[in-house]
Amino acid sequence: MELEEALAMRRSIRRYRRDDVSRDTLERVFNLALMAPSGWGLQKSRFFIVQGEQRRRLQDLCVDALPEVRTVLEEALPDRPDEVDVLMEFYRTYGNAPVLVVVYAGLLPGGDFDDIGAALSVQNLFLAAHATGLGTVWTDVMRIREAEINAMLGVGTDQKITCITPLGYPDEQPSAAQRTPGRLTWIGF
Repeated sequence: MELEEALAMRRSIRRYRRDDVSRDTLERVFNLALMAPSGWGLQKSRFFIVQGEQRRRLQDLCVDALPEVRTVLEEALPDRPDEVDVLMEFYRTYGNAPVLVVVYAGLLPGGDFDDIGAALSVQNLFLAAHATGLGTVWTDVMRIREAEINAMLGVGTDQKITCITPLGYPDEQPSAAQRTPGRLTWIGF
């Protein structure tokens, strides 16, 4: 797949087939994700690729957080209650994706987390997943349960959750979202 096509055609997927994703496919996708630039070149982002029983445990933890999630979503989307309901259903199952990926930003020498490096790795992950027929979507609301997720995964305070993304074969083909105009400012042309 050409890069331009991948950039133009990638979509946020919220419904997945229950088909397993092979270890070989996952390794191919994550090897490309790890090729992303990082703060100071230190490569501090980490991926926890969770499936099977551990995925179910992580999902259960997320389901326990749903009352808090609803509050966050209602504050963020006060005029869109239908969208809140759709998102709540998605978070209940993470779209039935067979894999959940917890992405962490690591600490840089100055004491800040490399959020940008982690986000760049996630973008590589999304493009590599799309190129191999997989789907993903950025979700970060479950950071409200970061301490519990960290305890479950054995992660210390030198890492911070950037996002949790489901990963699997899409069971939907959403159209592109309308792009907001006026986001480019040209100077000196």
